[in-house]
Amino acid sequence: MLAIARHEIRGLLGSPAAWCVLASMQLVLGVFVFLRLLIGFVEQQPALVAANSSAGITAVVVSPLLNTTVLVMLLLLPLLSMRSISEERRTGSFVLLQSAPCSLAAIVFGKFLALLAFVLLALTCISLLPLSLLFAGHLDYGLLGAGLLAVLLSGACFAAIGLAASTLTTQPAMAGLIGVLLLLALWSIDPTVSDSASNTPGQIVGWLALRPHLEPMLRGLVRGVDVAYFLILSGWALGLAIWRLESIRLHG
Repeated sequence: MLAIARHEIRGLLGSPAAWCVLASMQLVLGVFVFLRLLIGFVEQQPALVAANSSAGITAVVVSPLLNTTVLVMLLLLPLLSMRSISEERRTGSFVLLQSAPCSLAAIVFGKFLALLAFVLLALTCISLLPLSLLFAGHLDYGLLGAGLLAVLLSGACFAAIGLAASTLTTQPAMAGLIGVLLLLALWSIDPTVSDSASNTPGQIVGWLALRPHLEPMLRGLVRGVDVAYFLILSGWALGLAIWRLESIRLHG
């Protein structure tokens, strides 16, 4: 599994697509989001002081930045993971990978660890933006840490779902589209569905809503139920990927 992960990491680092995704994230988040939020905070600061507001730079700038980071990852990570398996199936190289002395689960987890390493690299680069504010003011480290944890868990979940989507087709573009649509569906679910639903399916749909599990962490509240949500979804997606590959191995 680790050998597969190392191979995939080398492939990602040598891929122009990975660096384009990373550069796009930094450009969008750094120039179009971070600077805009920072300018807005400077303009609002006199009003915040006059209102004796407790909202600091972390709540006004960093938390919205990390929320946008999650949305950008939602759109870009499936495009990065779409080739993980679909491309190998299309070219026939996956048959060679199957003949390696390792299980299908090890193949899936190895590829997932490589994507997770990329998420950590992206998170490290993104965290430099809020950390640069140390020169200008005081950061709420608890709020910052909870927000970074939210981005990490979201990124891991998105990578797992993108990897699962990559097993569903031999066309990378279609796999990327499936991954993006699945994640947009989770993002778009109305969290009040479970409140009005009297049956189990409706409650399950409400529980699947992504934002109610993400937003508390971005506000600094880390709850076990929210962490479990991302871990369960990631585990489900990886399990689906393993099941799908096993089905391909048995039935072609």
